[in-house]
Formats: sequence, structure tokens, C-alpha cells
Amino acid sequence: MGRRCRLDEQKVARLEHALDAGSAPHGWGEDQRWTLARVTALIEQLFRMSYTLRSTSYLLHRLGWSPPAPQRRRAERGRHRYVDQGGLAERGTTARDQDAWICFEDEAGQSLRPPKARTWSRRGRTPVVTGSGRLSLARLICLSPANAPA
Repeated sequence: MGRRCRLDEQKVARLEHALDAGSAPHGWGEDQRWTLARVTALIEQLFRMSYTLRSTSYLLHRLGWSPPAPQRRRAERGRHRYVDQGGLAERGTTARDQDAWICFEDEAGQSLRPPKARTWSRRGRTPVVTGSGRLSLARLICLSPANAPA
């Protein structure tokens, strides 16, 4: 059967209200996640009661909270579209022979969000982490046949 919850109904309602308000008002605004350690610290801060992480997990499950299952994304695979369309020079010819430019293009992106980590939310509600953003870079280098070394 297990132990009874040490929080009475009023305290449970107060905890639910605090959890629904989000983690930012309680000092964890940088990534807005509810981790077991943060919920445990919140319980201690609000009620001066010490809970273990496991007890906090049981309490959250009883309140209808759970960590969302990770979404799997399908990897993109396949041939490159320019290779399939025949956009390459014939075998044995060089850019110098065709008086063509050679261009190298590179793109890179960096997410400014914190690394993936577990967070808790009510069942059926996906937590939204705001802020952060993305940094995108693109570089293009071209070599002219007129400036190519002999």
C-alpha cells in the first residue's frame, strides 16, 4: 500500500498551484524545467518538509504529472539532388578545361537552447521551453579559373 502522503489536501493544492505557475517565479527561469530536484527543493521551501527524489516522483505521478516521452525524428537519408540530376562535370574534365569556377559552400547551425534534459509536466501537456534561439552561419568560397595557379 505504501506510506501516506505527508502533505494534506491544502498543501497539495498549494503545491499544484506553484507547479502550474512554472519554475521561473521560483528562481529557475534559465530553462523553465521542472526536475525532481527542483520540485523537491520547492516542497522544502514551501512547507519545510524534506522529501526524497523518489517520494517526489511518486507525488508528481499521483498529481497527474509525468516526464514526456521523447519524440523520435526520422533521419533524412538519400542521395544528393545535384548528383541525381546530373549536375556534375563529365569524368576526365577539369574546371580549368571548362573555364569554370569552383565553389565550396558550407552551412552550420547552433542551437542556443540548453542541452536536452528531463522535465515534468501534466499528462497530455507538452512543456514549452521559451527563449534561446538558433544561430545560423553560411560560408561560400569561390575560385576563379583566371586566378588559378598554373
